[in-house]
Amino acid sequence: MKKVLMVFTVIIFFIINPIEICAKENMKNVEIYTIIVTSSSEGNNKCLHFKMLESEVSPFIFGSVIMIPLRAFSEAFGYNVDYQTEKKIIIRKKGEEDEIIFRVGSLSASVNGHDYNMNQTPIIHNDRVFISVNYASSIFNKYITLKESVDEKKVFIWISSVQLLSEEDVAAEKNVNYYNGASSTDPMAYYYLKDDSQTNRGVKIGDSYEKVVELYSEPHEKKIKDETSYIISYYSESFPGTGSGSVISFYFAGDVLTSVGVDGRPF
Repeated sequence: MKKVLMVFTVIIFFIINPIEICAKENMKNVEIYTIIVTSSSEGNNKCLHFKMLESEVSPFIFGSVIMIPLRAFSEAFGYNVDYQTEKKIIIRKKGEEDEIIFRVGSLSASVNGHDYNMNQTPIIHNDRVFISVNYASSIFNKYITLKESVDEKKVFIWISSVQLLSEEDVAAEKNVNYYNGASSTDPMAYYYLKDDSQTNRGVKIGDSYEKVVELYSEPHEKKIKDETSYIISYYSESFPGTGSGSVISFYFAGDVLTSVGVDGRPF
């Protein structure tokens, strides 16, 4: 199973009182890569999308805080950014009533008319407004995952609209509950859950769709095969194009679970 070797992982979902992810002292000259993870739906099918944050300016470390470009972050999740003045920024999403107001140099933001206090002000850097990645995740209700490379020269940040799987969720290669489905025709096949075993969250063959969703949340991806069978999938973080991520898929006939597979191939 292909993996990018990392030193540490921090996963935080900020609701009211975000806890700062602080950069270490040796992170002053690191490269920062930001991966945006979004979902989309077409009819009964759902898909998860991984893409690099598209911006003319790069995230950087300010003091001990990782700062990301506000416009690029907002637009990646479908928000429109309106600069009312040089220092007042209003962010809205088409078709929704949400309104977020930032002011450069101010610790106070407005979220749907309610005051929201931050520990780090938005700042201007390279003629762009930057905001702390922690508060961007908190105010926009996103999940954040941060990893540092083994050589400590790169930092990877995943910002997601869904909670991604942990390494424990997809650790099937040496897990006695799974068997290797590889064959001469498919040497990189899934690892499959054994009939008498269960996943690390307690899902077993024969369980209902409702139980899987209760334990894993709404599926990241759903594919309808025919009138009675379908597949739902959940992903770990992935650096686009590297094959570093994994996916666990649940196969249903009717609403009864018939198979569970973990795949570490590129996606």
